[in-house]
Amino acid sequence: KGISENKSMHVLCINNCKMSIESYEILLKGLLNHEKIEYLDLSNNNLGDKYGNMIGRIIARQTYRRDQEIWLYGLRNEFPLTNDYALGLIKINLDGNLLSSYAADCITTSLASDQYVRSIILTNNNMDTISCKKFIYMLTRNMTLLNIDLRDNPGYDENIKIRLVMKMSKNIHNLYIQFKNKKYTETEFQNYKRNR
Repeated sequence: KGISENKSMHVLCINNCKMSIESYEILLKGLLNHEKIEYLDLSNNNLGDKYGNMIGRIIARQTYRRDQEIWLYGLRNEFPLTNDYALGLIKINLDGNLLSSYAADCITTSLASDQYVRSIILTNNNMDTISCKKFIYMLTRNMTLLNIDLRDNPGYDENIKIRLVMKMSKNIHNLYIQFKNKKYTETEFQNYKRNR
């Protein structure tokens, strides 16, 4: 209830907890519609694969909310004058959990359609090689994600690292080109660099 009613919170850290999935579902109600939280930290919570759907829903709802605003402007043949519509979740920390294949499916499915999240930290989870590759494939559709950290997962190796870096380098370059073409302001560009 407090999260739902708060209009100024930009960072939410709920880490080193052992909340049940039922507790997270309650928390989810506040997170789904919050427009200001930029950084969500759910690290070291022993979140298993069954939590993957919840994380995917948070990303998908944030994407939908922002895209809906652009769509409403489009009905009037307009475009938002500022990028305020893009405010919201840009960085997620899921370090030190137990996320694996199913969670990778849920998260990559949501991120494939997202153009707002800039950084996701998934270090110290249970991602195997196939799960790690899902993030590489997701980057063929997502052109705006600047940082995916999969270190210290069983499937993360030098090959995965090189492929991720190549994909993310393209995204960083594309964002810079958009900044040069004045699609982003200096402040927004610095914020995106800071949160990658």
